[in-house]
Amino acid sequence: MICPLLLAAMLSAGPDVDALRRELDDVASRIEALKARRRAGEPIEDGSLERLLVRSQELAEELEGARPRPAAVPPGPDPRCELADELREQAAALREEAAQLMAEAAQVKAELARSVREEPPSSRPATFTSDLQQTVLDPATRVAALAERRAALEAQARALEAQASILDAAADALERSGTTP
Repeated sequence: MICPLLLAAMLSAGPDVDALRRELDDVASRIEALKARRRAGEPIEDGSLERLLVRSQELAEELEGARPRPAAVPPGPDPRCELADELREQAAALREEAAQLMAEAAQVKAELARSVREEPPSSRPATFTSDLQQTVLDPATRVAALAERRAALEAQARALEAQASILDAAADALERSGTTP
């Protein structure tokens, strides 16, 4: 009754590494002795060297299998996903900036409409404030300047939107490259 329990305990405990090393050392010394005898011209039993070499390989494999494995390191965040998130944040910032430019363009559009409605282009000079500089303009020049400013703001906003779309596409590509089908 004790023998099966002892056998089960021995089998579950894994190989005795020290015993495997001792046997491997013994096999290695026997191999060296047989090689020395062969070099000296003494006859050796057919296949004995080969059997010892095979046994040494088996012992080496058992020792390799008995070596403790390092604990599996949990995978960290995928750098591609982190980069994709960063690209999306940059795209969102660009879209926010584009929205601000479009809001400014809407204000300029409203001012332009007011200018056209209130006075005919040739009636009187008006002041135009731009970048902390106040300039007196005739109404026609003022309308043209407002229209030009509006067009420039809208073009900048469209360019920012395009850049944001490119960043989103790059983020999508990174995320797709990180997944396996």
